[in-house]
Amino acid sequence: MEEYLSDTVPPAKMKPTNENLQEFAEPELARWLIRAAEHRSDLTYGDAMRRLEKDIGFSSIGRATRLGYPAGGMMHRMHEVNSRAPLLNVLLVLQSDRMPSDGARSFLADRFRKPALAKEGSREEHPKKWRKAFERAAAEVYAFDGWRDLFEETFGKPFEDRGHSSYLYDLQAGSEADGHTFDSQRGSLGACCLPECQAE
Repeated sequence: MEEYLSDTVPPAKMKPTNENLQEFAEPELARWLIRAAEHRSDLTYGDAMRRLEKDIGFSSIGRATRLGYPAGGMMHRMHEVNSRAPLLNVLLVLQSDRMPSDGARSFLADRFRKPALAKEGSREEHPKKWRKAFERAAAEVYAFDGWRDLFEETFGKPFEDRGHSSYLYDLQAGSEADGHTFDSQRGSLGACCLPECQAE
């Protein structure tokens, strides 16, 4: 029988219903985004979708940006435990510009008291404000050192499990999250943070 990577997912293909995304995708996204935060990196919607389908057992999810639903749910659950926790969900980004989709607008608006960002389409209408808010949120995420404890309090399980103890979302293999740090001054990924890069 195939051994699945997650400690929560049954050995069967799952339909990407809202209920399944909430129960099975939210903790996995949290793990992956926490690992991204620890390496001052990010995770694209496409990369996350492929992992949920290949490693966690979901059938075809369809549009990768649908993962904004479990990402938002994950953040709401974390805020129920720690209302002041930074916005981990902003590290789930589009490949095109390495920023979160429009679905993050309410989180950014509430966090920084910028009601203009809460309006639908604000990402396109206010690109400078959006980038500024995102960069500020990402900096807070990288500075927070309590992610693993918060994960365990939120989801009631160890952060490490058999499938994730060595998971760096294939940084060495050259996936979309390729081991580069986030450069808040440039609003893009900066120097590689992996040990092998440092040795070059």
